[in-house]
Amino acid sequence: MRQFRNSLAKAALIAVIGLLTLISCGEEKGPTGSGGVYFLQKLYPRNHSVGVSPAVNFTWRPSDSIGGNVNYIIYLDSVYPPGLFDTVGIDTSYRFASYGYLCAGKTYFWKIKAFNDSGKSIVSDIWQFKVNDNYIFPIAVGNRWSYTETFNYYNFEPDSIRFQFWEPISISGNCEITGTIDFVDSPSVYVFHYDWSDGNYSFGEYDKYMANRQTGLFYYGNSGSPTWLAPPKTGLMGQAVFEFNGRTFPSIRNMIDYFVSDQSVPRQSSAKISVDESHPICELQYPLEIGREWIYRSRALSDSWEMKKVIVRMVDRPTDFGTIKCYEIKWFWDIDGDGKWDTNIEGYDYVSQIGTVARVFKFYGATLQNYSGEILGTYDFTETYLLTSYYLSLPDYIGDGI
Repeated sequence: MRQFRNSLAKAALIAVIGLLTLISCGEEKGPTGSGGVYFLQKLYPRNHSVGVSPAVNFTWRPSDSIGGNVNYIIYLDSVYPPGLFDTVGIDTSYRFASYGYLCAGKTYFWKIKAFNDSGKSIVSDIWQFKVNDNYIFPIAVGNRWSYTETFNYYNFEPDSIRFQFWEPISISGNCEITGTIDFVDSPSVYVFHYDWSDGNYSFGEYDKYMANRQTGLFYYGNSGSPTWLAPPKTGLMGQAVFEFNGRTFPSIRNMIDYFVSDQSVPRQSSAKISVDESHPICELQYPLEIGREWIYRSRALSDSWEMKKVIVRMVDRPTDFGTIKCYEIKWFWDIDGDGKWDTNIEGYDYVSQIGTVARVFKFYGATLQNYSGEILGTYDFTETYLLTSYYLSLPDYIGDGI
């Protein structure tokens, strides 16, 4: 019996030693205090919170339990446990220096570690949160996007008109948010400055004025002109013009801008624009979600024709900097006013949390004519914008809790 009690006592002692070892290995260095372990208290984002902004501001309470000069480290990752992400310093909050670290709809884990100059440290528990599935277009002064714009002509009939297409095959362009201006009833409208060049005889620049509102991304006006006029084409019977849906143009780019660009809707073109119209154009309607559709232009609002946009699906779009998940947004036109959506023109935007990754427009059955109105031939063409590089600072998010 004594031998059994001794064995039981040894087993209990071993168990206690093992438990103490496990506890000491699992704790950060630092005082335990009387009756418990000190830990950092995080404030936001709360544990298991959802719908968190990708531009979230991480916050926690300061800790003086270890004494000395206290600094903080944030651990953040989409895997558990999170790895070291960044050294914060003495601040008790952390926000990303630029945009794009957190992906929409993804779950992340985070914790905070405090340490002093004596080597003492304590750590918070690990929390998790889920980023909002529905992002908005990233707007902030300093954001920049660069694109290439390419033209592809095909289905020539007859093939002999092919040589008429001297338009540049590729154009390089940039967009930068350069500042803000105040509109009547619409403060802090952002200036999107565009410049472009074909590297040869044609270049230009203009400004668009846009802003995020609770219900969407809105276009308010422009200054300058986005169009350019290519050298005249020598047609088979005199100089040639490009025709589509009953309208003629001196260049393909001029044609595209007329049917596609916001600027074809009458707007005041001045450096400072007053919003005296009833409808700024809704470029994107929030929240972004599959199946959402909205009126883009309307004859009832004095626009030239009917247009709508529809978010049709999510797609993975390959880019030079990886595959990016985008909303595919389809454009619809009723140019002739017959109450049916036209089938000879298609448009698609590919919008992600870093902005517009690609834009594609397809025109079918366009004609080449001489100045006498004689049709020299027909053709199809596709214009494609592709994002080649970008820089994003923190976006101008709106709404509560952001």
